[in-house]
This record gives sequence, C-alpha cells and structure tokens, in this order.
Amino acid sequence: MGMTREERRIYNQNWRTQNPDKQSIYSRRYRSKSSSKTRRNAHLKLKRARRTGAERAVDSVKRKGQKRSEEARLNNNIKTLARYHDLAGEEKERDRMQKLNWKQQNRKRIRETERVRVARVRIEKPNHFREQHLKRKFGITFKQWEAMFEAQGRCCAFCKSTDPHYKYGWHTDHCHTREEKHVRWILCRPCNLILSLCRENMDHLRAVIAGVEAGGPV
Repeated sequence: MGMTREERRIYNQNWRTQNPDKQSIYSRRYRSKSSSKTRRNAHLKLKRARRTGAERAVDSVKRKGQKRSEEARLNNNIKTLARYHDLAGEEKERDRMQKLNWKQQNRKRIRETERVRVARVRIEKPNHFREQHLKRKFGITFKQWEAMFEAQGRCCAFCKSTDPHYKYGWHTDHCHTREEKHVRWILCRPCNLILSLCRENMDHLRAVIAGVEAGGPV
C-alpha cells in the first residue's frame, strides 16, 4: 500500500534533512535543466496541490465575494442613474443650480485644470487641435491639408508668398456657395482679406484692378 500525501511530505522532509549534500546536487541539476518559467509553473502547481480543503474554500469565497462586490457596485450605479432620471422637475433644477454654483465658485480651479490639460495635449499631440479644427470646419484631415499645401509649393496660392503675414498662420479658403464643404486654396492673410472684403464679386475685383492699373479714377 502506497503512502498518503502527508506521509510522503514527511518522508521527503526527513530525507532532505538527512541528505543535504544530495539535495544540493539534485537542486543544481534541476535548476540547470529547467527554465525559470518551468520552475515557476512547477512551484505554482505544487503550491496549489498542497492547499488544504479549508484554503480552497477560503479562495472560493474570496472570488465569489469579489464578483458580488462588482455586481453590487454596478447595481448601485444603475440605481443612482434611475433615481436621478426619476427626480421631479424641482429636484433636477436644484441639482443643476448646485452644479452651476460650484462652477462659479471654482472658476480659477477649472481654468487652471483646463490650462494644464491643453498644455499637456499640445506637448503630446502637437497637431491635435489643428486636426479638430480642420475636421469640424472644412471636413479634411491635417494630412490632407499638408498635401494640398505641399502641392502649392508651401506658399500662398495667389501671391506665392512664403509668409502668411498672420501670427496664427495660413488661412484655409473654402467655397461659401456650395452646401458641402470644399477647400479651394491655402492663402496668406492679405489675399484672404481681398476675397472676403470683395465678397468674391468678380465685377468688384475687376474694377479694383482697373483702378490700380490706371493709377487714378477709371
């Protein structure tokens, strides 16, 4: 009849105590033949095998407790949302006014937090806000804008100036008559002002050109 697990454990422990030299030799051989991952897996298997029934029961209760706590937290969130949506009109208005008052009393704190966030985004993603602006207003990406500007020779489409004459950079001109967003040119500030002030009226532009060429009244 074979030994039980407890008898085997006691026998191995006594053998290691009585034969330390052999134990060290066997340990060195084992370490040299086995990788670190294999040893770790073997150790975990041995540790799981040595667990008593009580320890297994405790682990099972812990896992169930964690699952129940997650379910309870989710249920509480759902109840909170349901309670908020079931509030009467007066309570909702009171809640809205509390939030508004908090924002008014903590303007400096909110402004400072937003300033730090924007600075961090500008460092991590330099073209983030430029990308958002182009998508929102013109429906193009920053890569498409760069490709268009590169095709123009990285200068104004009209006067060929390499200086935008504006501290915020180049102007992206688009068609105002079409319903869909259509980018036409990338212009410097003076050329963009000419178009906007003349309202893209060709007769107006021709009259201006004729007056400038004549050097006086046309």
